[in-house]
Amino acid sequence: GAANEAAREDAGFREHLAGLRAELNDGLLALLMARRDEIGHPQPQTAAKFVLDMLGSLISTRLDELLLPTYLANRPDAEFVDEALTAAAAYLEVHSE
Repeated sequence: GAANEAAREDAGFREHLAGLRAELNDGLLALLMARRDEIGHPQPQTAAKFVLDMLGSLISTRLDELLLPTYLANRPDAEFVDEALTAAAAYLEVHSE
């Protein structure tokens, strides 16, 4: 997208985007770790970090569908979100008490 193009050209902007991404990931990781008792994966923190990277990659790919076509590109966003969250929950081995 446009932000990626700008980041390639401007080191300051690239650093700014990386900082925002790190802040977002740190906050999401904290939310997941606050519920670590619901994560059945034997290494909850590692699994949560993997899931955050996986979801970030899925979203980036979906946003760049011209260069990276996917099987779900023509599906509604709600369906994409449902599938992505189902995959994340399965990997984390989420269970509710």
